[in-house]
Amino acid sequence: MRTLWTERRIGVSLAGLFTLLLTPAVCRSQEAPPTSSEYSYGYVSTSEGGVTLIEADTGESVPVEGTEAVLAGDEIRLSGGARAEILLADRNLLRLDDRAELVFLTLAGSPDRSDAVTALRLRRGALQVVVADDYVGETPPAIETSNAYVELRGPGTYLVEAQDSERTLVVARRGSAQVRAGTAITTLRSGEEALVEGYDGPRVRLAAARGLLPVERWGETLTASYSGTTEIYVDESIRYAAAPLQSHGDWTYVRGYRAWRPHVKHGWRPYSRGRWRHTPTGLLWVSYEPWGWVPHHYGNWDLVPGYGWVWFPGRRFASAWVFWYWGPKYVGWVPWGYYSNHYRSRFNLSFAVYGRAGGLAVHFGDWCFTPVNRFGHRHQHRYIKSGRDMDREGERIARGIITTDTRKLTPGHWTSPDRINRLLTYDEGGKRFELEDVGPFVNREKDTRLAEGWKPPTADGRNDRARPSIDPVRTTRTVELAPKRTPTTREKARQEINRRPSIDPVRTTRTVELAPKRTPTTREKVRAEPRTLASSTTSKSAERPKTNRPSVGERTRTPTRATRPESVRRTKPVRSSPPTRATAGKSSASRSPAARSTPRATSRARPSKVKAN
Repeated sequence: MRTLWTERRIGVSLAGLFTLLLTPAVCRSQEAPPTSSEYSYGYVSTSEGGVTLIEADTGESVPVEGTEAVLAGDEIRLSGGARAEILLADRNLLRLDDRAELVFLTLAGSPDRSDAVTALRLRRGALQVVVADDYVGETPPAIETSNAYVELRGPGTYLVEAQDSERTLVVARRGSAQVRAGTAITTLRSGEEALVEGYDGPRVRLAAARGLLPVERWGETLTASYSGTTEIYVDESIRYAAAPLQSHGDWTYVRGYRAWRPHVKHGWRPYSRGRWRHTPTGLLWVSYEPWGWVPHHYGNWDLVPGYGWVWFPGRRFASAWVFWYWGPKYVGWVPWGYYSNHYRSRFNLSFAVYGRAGGLAVHFGDWCFTPVNRFGHRHQHRYIKSGRDMDREGERIARGIITTDTRKLTPGHWTSPDRINRLLTYDEGGKRFELEDVGPFVNREKDTRLAEGWKPPTADGRNDRARPSIDPVRTTRTVELAPKRTPTTREKARQEINRRPSIDPVRTTRTVELAPKRTPTTREKVRAEPRTLASSTTSKSAERPKTNRPSVGERTRTPTRATRPESVRRTKPVRSSPPTRATAGKSSASRSPAARSTPRATSRARPSKVKAN
């Protein structure tokens, strides 16, 4: 928060004192699983009209409601008259309007990827790009159209419009950019524009920048509305994203800390208006509330008597700050702060599978539950009910698994409780871990003991002990190193594939991965066997030393041509043209008696039946 103070007393500014008062609240928000990160996913912060997101992992088309997460490979499409604003993981800002179509090829700053640069493909429509001063990545974003490739050169405000398949407009309002069209490279300076025309051998025309387009005027309106907010007690890095909090809630002091309380109906609970989406870092909450991104991914919630649900700010991102319950009929969750703030420093809560719990639904009164077959559904919020609701209906909570680790739970597992149970309680070798009863912990009883919890293996076969564990109060990090394990054959093959080069993701969306060497079939072995035998025989005969002593085979076989007597050697018949009638008699008469008495040698003669003289 940027606030100017002019009055100073005893050498200490009021601004410094105010900052010190806010510091405990920020430190308090560090109660997070080790999957929390300085980086975050991008998301759709504002949308008007028909906006659709096509998820890369499932291929599902999801209408955007509220704040929708954006991952690498996703595509966003706008209908006529629609508009959307997107905050990227690299801290840059995108704005689209009126039938625009944009593909997110790579995203720098995402917690589950190591992309060096953000690469976008604009298929149609207008795109405004606002590059932040502290952007993440080796270079600012790059934009690809059907006939041009635009590289932004630094912080500033830019516009790229794909008018059709053979026309691209690039405007540098502030900053510089480089436009590649075919073999031509054009540099744009601040206040200039370039129009690329044609597909094969395109032409580039430079001119002074034209007036603002509708998407740029809409962007100025959004910036002006957010810049007027003053009382937002969050970290500077998420100040713009937290701007909607000002108009949807109030700031107050709770237990000596700054907290935010939303304007919601009675009975509202965090993580109840939206749906869950799978990511490599765990299940991510997609909030349908216009203010829902920051409070559900930074800091955590707690239920405070007299205040209800309040949110304590934080500066580290997590896909979800919740404890999970996975049972045979229901999936449940509750905010992380509901237990970490209650137990304070008694437990070093971390990323693990803690045990099993169940029983009376009243003990899960503040939890959210949804049927297994409705989990992750777009209208999941219609089927969510609290533990108190289930208690009034006379239902009991069957024994299930209490965990904070959901990285391995892909959408194909959600509707199968048996597979969920196996993923959370078995390692890759098939060894089962007996989980303790953590019912007293869930019930928040006084004399509660909680085991450290089992660290299940991740997708690459390792457990999570190499990750830092964050103390819920002191925010001290302790690192536990796991013993080095020999990789399996499958892991070695995957590592070999990952080391091989792939196509530049900026130039194309397809990544080439070479498959490991395949074992030949029996038919292929038979076909290759004669060649192998022939080559091996030739090499062995060439390497065999020449001696006058016959080998074993030569002593047992019939003498060869070189050792046979002259009289029994086979002679190769000499081919001649057939005799004519005129010469037939002469040829027979001209034969000498010796020639007529010599037996005729044939190529089919069997030397073994001929006796030597």
